[in-house]
Amino acid sequence: MKTEAETQIDGQEYSKRLQEYHGLVNSSELFQWAKPKPEAFNEGEVEEDPISKLLHSNTQIFERSDQVLQAGTLQYQKLKPANSASLHQSVVTSVQFHPSECLLLTTGLDRKAKLINVQATLPHQIVQEIYLPDLPIYKAQFIRQGKEIVFCGNRRHFYSFDLSTNKLEKQGAILGHHDE
Repeated sequence: MKTEAETQIDGQEYSKRLQEYHGLVNSSELFQWAKPKPEAFNEGEVEEDPISKLLHSNTQIFERSDQVLQAGTLQYQKLKPANSASLHQSVVTSVQFHPSECLLLTTGLDRKAKLINVQATLPHQIVQEIYLPDLPIYKAQFIRQGKEIVFCGNRRHFYSFDLSTNKLEKQGAILGHHDE
């Protein structure tokens, strides 16, 4: 407060007073880097790089699509937790839906991957459980349009699982990766 009669000040005045206070308390050279720099261009300048122009404009960058969710009513149904049929014995590290089927893939540091049927009309059930003996799973991903799954962890190798043949294969070392 500058006077005892002052009971309120606005935000701009408060900011100004704080700057003055810190200017008095701290050496002015110490905090030069924090002071706002004057604008580098004049209003009359038209030469600007295109990215800067785009960022300073309100031009629409993406085309509008008709596939955007239309206004209206959404129908939804609350389901039981997907993994309620069989919980992991560790942290769940990766969750992914199959690209075309009603399957959910969950993986964890317990070295297990679980494929869960998540159809709304049926209770959730484990379709398959895959155990990787020497790989705590950090990430799993469906590949080849959902025909195969790749499992990765903190080891020099990774696994692939073919859904059509139920075959789990250990893949060779990843170059440049050292076991931890």
